[in-house]
Amino acid sequence: MFKMKARRKIRGHIDALSSTVAEGWVIHRTQHNKRLGVEVRLRDQIIASGQADVFRSDLLANGFGDGRHGFSIALPPGLSNTDCSSLKVFEVETGTEVGTFNVATTETKEELDAIWGLLFDKSHYAIQLKHSKEEPLPTDLANHFRRKGWKLGLNPHPLFDTDFYIDQVGQPVTVDPISHFLENGQHQLLSPHPLCDIDFYYNNRIDVRDARVHPLIHYLQNSDRENLRLSPLFEDDAYNHAYTHSNGSYDAAREREPLLLHYLKFGWREGLRPHASFEPLLYQRLANLDAGIEPYSHFLKTLTLQKTHSSDTQRSVRFSIIILNLNKTMLTLQCLVFLRMFTAFTDYEVIIVDNGSGWDEFSLLCQYGLDTRIIRLERNLGFGEGNNIGTDVARGEFLVFLNNDAFVTRGWLEPLVLALETDVSVGAAGPKFLYANGTLQEAGGILSSCGASIQRGKGLDAGNELFSDSCVVDYCSAATLLIRTESFRRILGYDLCFDPAYYEDADLCLKLRLIDQKVLYVPTSEVVHLEHATAGDRSLGLAMESVSQTNRVKFVARWGKFLAGRSDGTTERQLIPSRSASSAPKQHTHLKRLGLYTPYPLTPGGGERYLLSLAAVLRADYSCTLFTPDQHSRERLATLARELDLPLDHVKIEPWKNVGQADKFDVFVCMSNEILPAVPAIGRSNIFLCQFPFPMLPGVYARDWGNLSGYDAMIVYSQFVVDHAMQGAKRLGLILPPCHILSPPVPQVLGLSQPSQAQDPIRIVNVGRFTPAGHCKRQDVMIEAFRELLEQVQRPVELHLAGALGSLALDRDYLASLQRAARDLPVSFHLNVTPEQIHTLYRGASVYWHMTGANDDVRHKPERFEHFGITIGEAMSAGVIPISLRFGGPSEIISDATNGFLVSDADELRDRTVSLLSSTDRHLIDMRAAARRRAADFSIDHFETHLRSIIKNPTQS
Repeated sequence: MFKMKARRKIRGHIDALSSTVAEGWVIHRTQHNKRLGVEVRLRDQIIASGQADVFRSDLLANGFGDGRHGFSIALPPGLSNTDCSSLKVFEVETGTEVGTFNVATTETKEELDAIWGLLFDKSHYAIQLKHSKEEPLPTDLANHFRRKGWKLGLNPHPLFDTDFYIDQVGQPVTVDPISHFLENGQHQLLSPHPLCDIDFYYNNRIDVRDARVHPLIHYLQNSDRENLRLSPLFEDDAYNHAYTHSNGSYDAAREREPLLLHYLKFGWREGLRPHASFEPLLYQRLANLDAGIEPYSHFLKTLTLQKTHSSDTQRSVRFSIIILNLNKTMLTLQCLVFLRMFTAFTDYEVIIVDNGSGWDEFSLLCQYGLDTRIIRLERNLGFGEGNNIGTDVARGEFLVFLNNDAFVTRGWLEPLVLALETDVSVGAAGPKFLYANGTLQEAGGILSSCGASIQRGKGLDAGNELFSDSCVVDYCSAATLLIRTESFRRILGYDLCFDPAYYEDADLCLKLRLIDQKVLYVPTSEVVHLEHATAGDRSLGLAMESVSQTNRVKFVARWGKFLAGRSDGTTERQLIPSRSASSAPKQHTHLKRLGLYTPYPLTPGGGERYLLSLAAVLRADYSCTLFTPDQHSRERLATLARELDLPLDHVKIEPWKNVGQADKFDVFVCMSNEILPAVPAIGRSNIFLCQFPFPMLPGVYARDWGNLSGYDAMIVYSQFVVDHAMQGAKRLGLILPPCHILSPPVPQVLGLSQPSQAQDPIRIVNVGRFTPAGHCKRQDVMIEAFRELLEQVQRPVELHLAGALGSLALDRDYLASLQRAARDLPVSFHLNVTPEQIHTLYRGASVYWHMTGANDDVRHKPERFEHFGITIGEAMSAGVIPISLRFGGPSEIISDATNGFLVSDADELRDRTVSLLSSTDRHLIDMRAAARRRAADFSIDHFETHLRSIIKNPTQS
């Protein structure tokens, strides 16, 4: 072990040189008590200076004067990585660079020779010579390395990489790297191998750091006696488990090797993994490495040394490559390495969207990200939305969606580009996907009307002539897909309907057909796809088991008739808005500014309709910014505008964290389900939209307590909400601002519900989200009531349940339970359908059921009841007769027995419906007309008039 000694005349040493500080020591050759000045230069310009007068016990202990020769100089903020690589430290009096001084070392030849021998592994060197085929094996291997071998790039030890070390030195060396390392590099804390992590080792072994021993030397001297880790990138426990359970045959000498050395010498040849996400033999094959090159070191060295792309945002970009990462950084980094190796074009950018990875994974991504643009999301927003967010910052004419478990091969991109450039009718192109073993995974995909996805050629020989020609297919997997940016935006990107994953790429490709563009399979482009590396990893807790089947149901509901040839695409074209909804928001510099805040995920629902209707009706006078806790894409907002049939092209969307101190909105509206707004007021006029005062956790009280005081007015849906808001405020001792009842705007259905003919089934409809949480619409109660209804009526009756299904596992489980309960009944489920499809349901219905809050006590759980009932009014506008639970907001819409009915429970719902179905035609006609008249009271025009009066006089309730 090296120790500092006083006998040699030592000048100085740099311990740390980063973007924030320069640390080290410097001492005069003969005048040991003299305090020397130190200055830090950046490209010959002095940027900081100080005195070397800090006391260091290690210097005193080793005989360096009185020990007061250390320095720690703070550097000015804002230094880039490029700046840091150009920093130098100089001693002021002599003008000598500190980094060129002789440094502490051992003096005895015996110690030097011992350490030199420790860093030279004869067998490892001999294997390299054999693979290099330079010459017959010399008798003196060490001398060969000193004289010639290092110049050929040969490595003296598995943990000493010649090229890597010289790159760390930053300038040519004139002696063999081991000798240079012993004389200089070890004291400058240079790493000789990408698996030698100086900071990691010192953080775990403070004693080694204090003794100023280089981690590699300490590791090699002590790892046979201590459980030491040299790098966080080598997973010792996982490797040990794999080694223990492998079928490899190792002798006792090999088994005495430390795990890391065991891998570097032997394990990789047997396919043992140094990291759970790195397969060495696959990497070796795909990277075309020589047989003697250890793959993991090559991979890490490539990450560290390869700087082929500039991150300059002014650089011309033609292709924007989008990659998602979720706690699979090692896969992502391999994806990047192959991308750099095998992409001939240079005019591309790489955008990595980190979909809520843990901090350790995200830190690794930032450290080795190879000049990419990284977007950090605080939580997993799913495959489609994650990719959509990546496209928001894309600058290329073409988008490339690339899975992090998809490894491109040489010449992969050129054929895809050629396919789109030579035929303008080609909207997207995908490659031939291969499994890791080289067999065919997918040669494009075929979709059936029942939602089955058929991967052409799956499991066959990749060279099969049946798949050697380009052809039009239904879809190509988004694991690697090239598409024009303009086309992607026109069809609103990946649809929120399919959150969190599965079928969004098939849906995307079919939407291209709606704009007369086709999808092409291109066999001359090959990509190795590991398939399900993230979605199939149960340790990530994604709960994806039921997602595929659920999304298949949604997909069939949207595309089944189209794929079966029973639709000419007219209905499906409603998915493509006529206006350019996904383009950048219109700039209204002369208008006033409206700010909106929602704390909830952006999915189609009553709250989202209400909040965004504020923006829609004020569109002529106000530009609008919608703030959300999470980052969302403009495609998501545009899709929401399509789903809600609202003009939102003037709205831009921002995460709340982007709110600036200078932002001041003319009107700001915060929506919340609690009695306290979730964010402080930031407008000149501030309105708190309280949907309903749900119970609050104590921590929420403390977080939001002071926010209410900044709001000028409060708007609510109904008198039901007012009453409970007042009760909640009284319990807390809050003084509410003036409260306005602004009933939500109800979409008016064009065309009227037609009375059922005697031979036609009677249709009962309900529209509402499928979720068991919070504001459950109680479709389960309706199914049971419907079962009992069927026993009492003679005519055929159908129940149609429509609504949005979110991305949560509990929502999917709830839907599955409903489907099981209804499997023997004439019940139809309509998932995530368009507004026009919902209106078609209304026009074909006779009765509308609404049972939100059923089986609950309105006195103790008022939040579970309907606060207004937009869908009730929507159905009434079509002349459908509503039957609703009498508690909550619906009682303010429906006049019992005049334009609908109010009931107390499921039994009364059943009985009232049976009675209604036997009513005279004249009575039904009158009730339908009354329902339509009442629905007109909640038109968008009435909503706008009332809203503008509130904005004009917010404090006058």
